[in-house]
Amino acid sequence: MADKIIIVNGSSHVIGKETLDHLYIPNYDTWRIRNKNELLTKKRKKRNILRMAYLAKVKPRFKKLLVENHSRAVRLAARFFRYVERKQSWPYLLQQRTKIPVINLGMGGAGLKKSIKKFKEFLPKLLKKNIEIYVIWHVEEMVLTYVKVKDSTSNQPREVEMVQQWRTDRYEVDEKISEMNAIRESILARSIKHDYRRRIRKKHLEMVEKFESDHPMLKNFYLLTMPGDDQGILPKQKILMDDHWNRLTYYPCGLFAHAVGNFHKDMAEYLHQKLQKYL
Repeated sequence: MADKIIIVNGSSHVIGKETLDHLYIPNYDTWRIRNKNELLTKKRKKRNILRMAYLAKVKPRFKKLLVENHSRAVRLAARFFRYVERKQSWPYLLQQRTKIPVINLGMGGAGLKKSIKKFKEFLPKLLKKNIEIYVIWHVEEMVLTYVKVKDSTSNQPREVEMVQQWRTDRYEVDEKISEMNAIRESILARSIKHDYRRRIRKKHLEMVEKFESDHPMLKNFYLLTMPGDDQGILPKQKILMDDHWNRLTYYPCGLFAHAVGNFHKDMAEYLHQKLQKYL
């Protein structure tokens, strides 16, 4: 019998973001409410300061490094928190329940286009082995468009993910890039006029389904934001969840709009039950 592996693609909702914030931020609930309406960059800066203070308190060697080589300390801290947060995520917990290796390819801010690109680069490594590949695609509500803007720090062009939100009121503009607001308005206007979101979502889902038709050992499954978000092209048995956005509202929300509390634990249990007949 062939071995099995589970691949998870998605955004920050699959990598455990904010799951441990309550441990190193004093009076977390009060702090979260007080800073809710701050700009994204300010919120990140405040949280990073608290993260540094926490590590300096519990790890004396890190405190010394913070003084001697601040930039290296910042990089190590970011890497540390990425690592420990992923161990709180539902893909990691799903691996513990199924006893099947789970590779989490999730990336912060990734839309379906970016997830497809990363998966396509990773797939050849798996195809060299005789294994059954189960791929879970977390299909975000957003469509990400890449635009070139001038970096305010280096004065050089850089690629930035412009978020086209279906719920545009959740969008925040990076305070360092003033041009993004005008670009966003233009993109949103064109998107509505030409039905861009629906057409590009259909195109991307067709690309994902082609992976399965091209590779018999691969099987796709989907987590959708809401019913009907599959554009009517996905078999119903492949849709493990079609109300992801609604389920997020059942749980406490972190400062950066990620579900916390028991969200990842409950998701792992739910998906384990849904996948049992396939695994």
